[in-house]
Amino acid sequence: MALWIAQEIYRLLNEAGFENSKPESVNDQSANDANSSGTNDSNPAAPVTPADIAILVKDRTEANAIKYVLQQQGLACVYLSDRSNLFLTPEAKDILRLLNGIWHASDSSKVAASLASPLWGYSPEVLVDLLYHEDDALWDTAFERVLLLRELWLQKGCMSVLLYLMQESYTPYGGEVERALTNYQHLAEVLEKASTTNQRPEQLLDWLHKQIHQSESDEEMTLRLESDNQLIRLVTQHGSKGLEYPIVFIPFATGYKDPAKNGKSMSQILTYYDEDKQGLQLQLGQTKQAIARVRAEGAAEDMRLAYVAVTRAAHRCYMGVIPLDGNEKSALARALGVGTGNADSADSVSDWQGVLDNVSGEIDAYTCHISADEFDLKYTSFTLDETSQTLYALQFTGTHSEDWRLYSFSALSRLTTQGNIPVANQKEHTVPVLQTVRDEEFSIDGLSSFGDRFTNEAADKPTTTNIEEAHRLRFTLTKGASAGNLLHDLLELNDFSAPTWDEHGPELVSRFGLEEDKVSSLYDWLEEVLQTPLYPNKSLTLSDLTLNQTLREAEFYFPMKDSKWAELSEVLRAHRAKVAIEYNAQALTVPYLMTANLAGMMHGFIDLLFEHEGKYYVADYKSTWLGDDIASYSPSVLFENNQHHLYDLQYLIYCLALHRYLNNTLADYQPERHFGGVYYLYLRGMHPENQEGEGVFFTSITQGVLHSLDSIFDGDDAVMVQTDNSSEPVTGSKPEHTPEHTVEHKPEHSPEHKPKKTLKENPENGEAGHQQSFGFD
Repeated sequence: MALWIAQEIYRLLNEAGFENSKPESVNDQSANDANSSGTNDSNPAAPVTPADIAILVKDRTEANAIKYVLQQQGLACVYLSDRSNLFLTPEAKDILRLLNGIWHASDSSKVAASLASPLWGYSPEVLVDLLYHEDDALWDTAFERVLLLRELWLQKGCMSVLLYLMQESYTPYGGEVERALTNYQHLAEVLEKASTTNQRPEQLLDWLHKQIHQSESDEEMTLRLESDNQLIRLVTQHGSKGLEYPIVFIPFATGYKDPAKNGKSMSQILTYYDEDKQGLQLQLGQTKQAIARVRAEGAAEDMRLAYVAVTRAAHRCYMGVIPLDGNEKSALARALGVGTGNADSADSVSDWQGVLDNVSGEIDAYTCHISADEFDLKYTSFTLDETSQTLYALQFTGTHSEDWRLYSFSALSRLTTQGNIPVANQKEHTVPVLQTVRDEEFSIDGLSSFGDRFTNEAADKPTTTNIEEAHRLRFTLTKGASAGNLLHDLLELNDFSAPTWDEHGPELVSRFGLEEDKVSSLYDWLEEVLQTPLYPNKSLTLSDLTLNQTLREAEFYFPMKDSKWAELSEVLRAHRAKVAIEYNAQALTVPYLMTANLAGMMHGFIDLLFEHEGKYYVADYKSTWLGDDIASYSPSVLFENNQHHLYDLQYLIYCLALHRYLNNTLADYQPERHFGGVYYLYLRGMHPENQEGEGVFFTSITQGVLHSLDSIFDGDDAVMVQTDNSSEPVTGSKPEHTPEHTVEHKPEHSPEHKPKKTLKENPENGEAGHQQSFGFD
């Protein structure tokens, strides 16, 4: 039957047409009857197109049977009622293998599994040479591509990786190319959306693995149509309600399924409507009465669907009559009076022949009986002579800039490169992505030369304090982002002057996975952090700060108006030189940036802002491991680590945010009087007995540096560079206008534990008042 339908569709597409006018859509009521015999010279017939044809089925099984044959015959079609889950497709598993191999590039087995993906475009022959014959040259080339895509993932997200592969190397296999490509594109979009809450690649891979193996029903995860082209449509009879199609095929019109059976056996759970009780009944076990009711309701529903299917056709309806099991009980058979007597299946077939002949012989019935027992495979293609509509593109008359984007310190640092690479005039084409978490903390894991240098230097220095064995957790706690988040969150949620670690600690510790016997050591370590003198002010500790003197996780935005990296790097270079003199250390070379101009918005979160004796400070926590003793965290070592990971650029950005905020909120704000400086607190090295400032990096930020940064991010031509300890800039002056900016606090935890905090303004007479401390609003 399916093969005959394919040939009939070809015949309609090649020979038939709509007399006078062709229906413009499936709901067009004004089209005339289909005509396959000729044309009118004054108004030629419009040809039948694939979009004019609908095939109505009862379920996915019937749809798959028809779709398979049509595709084998070269007829493209789309199943409009497909509700399959996206993560149950082969493409979902393929993308999981692909991304696993890219992210775990050090695991050759995962890389090999990844390379078998059609997205890489390797032919079977190349894969044999690559993986079986172990061609070293091929492997090196492939591995280099893996590393490049891993870097692309880190910079622009996994969606960029997948789109790049689809555009550059995707080689589809099998016949359903559009279906596979649609799934890949859909998965790329879903993964990009999921990455906003699963920002680490490991988290995203874990999320994808769970979706594949523990998938849940979700409208967004339902398969999309593989094409919006004008194709032959497969639709369920139930889903076709309210629609109309020019030409309709109902291939399984004689199909019947006993509603009282589950497969081939009788169902033990029967549901039916009880007219006596006026309600739906659920019955466990069989009775003749219940079975009869269920079958009667099923027969009525079949008749309603048959009516819906037949009346969907505007011009022509084909109904397939096949001697399927139980065909004499089908809705069509009952409507035509087939098989009403005690007839076996052979007699039933005879009944069909006679009834169909009688119906086709009726006067003005517009019905014919076509035998599909024998037919020739005459057609294999079709051509459309329909005049194409003239298309034109609208002209964009607005303005745009690909340079504008939302930056953060993390995004900016990923654009840096070492060496004198001529990239200053290149444009970095990026998608604006909102940075919604604190800036990433780099780890020196894997950078053995840098870490070894710190460790070797520290080995030659005496340890300034003896730490009990129970407190060595500071050196053994797992390195990485998870440990950093644990320490950050514990400090963020506690009042330094009266910490209550047990209030939020158990949940955070459980999420991190710390052993229970180490929890008390963790709390003791944090107590020591709070009691550590904030060198060079040895009389100040975090524990001296009350809650209203601090602002935690302060979020900020400020605009960048064609800022020049060359000017910003010069300010950073001069600042490094100044700090190097203070710490008797070496200033490292400022790296290059892969873009010359910065335009858009700078955004970030500052771990801690605090006020002490009328001065305001920026502070940031670092969980970086630099060695297994306190001496490894001397201020000069911290200075070098800051440079190595561009943390000095980070705190200059943070200082500018605070400077602009204070400039707007303190009526008599003067940087040299109110701006205290920067503390970078390396938690693993902080201890109350430290005598040389271990674990604490501090530097003052001069008025000249602040004004230079202000000028650079405002896009001013006059750039001010501070080269000494004076409070005045070398050139230029403070901008007269008030820069646009905002600093706000968005707590990541429940509001009942942490009221929103912000720098206060005096509401009286509309003028900003001088607040000596932070407070609640």
